[in-house]
Amino acid sequence: MLWPAIKVRKHFENIVREAGGESLCNVYNIGIFQSDYYRPFVDFMDDITIENKKNIWVEKTPMHLYCVNEIQKRIPDACIIHMVRNGLDVVDSLVRATQDNPQQWARFGGWRRKFWKGFSVYDAIKKWNHDFNITKSRLAISKDILVKYEDLISDPFSSLLNLCQELDITYSDRMIHSDQSFGSIVREDELWKINNKSRVLTKKINSLYKDHSKKIYIESKLDSYDV
Repeated sequence: MLWPAIKVRKHFENIVREAGGESLCNVYNIGIFQSDYYRPFVDFMDDITIENKKNIWVEKTPMHLYCVNEIQKRIPDACIIHMVRNGLDVVDSLVRATQDNPQQWARFGGWRRKFWKGFSVYDAIKKWNHDFNITKSRLAISKDILVKYEDLISDPFSSLLNLCQELDITYSDRMIHSDQSFGSIVREDELWKINNKSRVLTKKINSLYKDHSKKIYIESKLDSYDV
């Protein structure tokens, strides 16, 4: 696109509206010919962080994985954290979440989005392999930080303490109690995140794998989780 700012303006307006209200849209806006179109977003996040008497903000969007090089180029001091999870769990979760809430995930349907019914097992395997290989390539050439979901479940204290040390920030026990901040970080339309309201889950039930042969097949198609 000739002017990337045109593409991101509407998305940014929605973010500002959701986080701060309609009145702020005139304060933080992106000009259609603005070359540093990321700057109003960073300014907005910085300002609401300071307003809330905090000094760190986190933007957690999985799709950022596909433009992480661009993010690093535009915001060189950004700390990039890769939260990864073993492929079996991700395939199971993607299939269930997208098939239970297809319209919320319809952007993945491409030209089929109107009739899209969610990821198939094949789609989910392909997506995990692709995404995990992006993470592995980034870890090999950058200072990106890796957090494994399984480590966070088995020992949340140590995982978060290590992460805080990497980021040079102070650990707080409040980091483990996600239920205290659930309402402020999860939207009402994100139905697949309802289980996040409780503390970090200690057990995962894989509904896809009641058929053991299917589990073996999926494992054979997933890339190695070693990293």
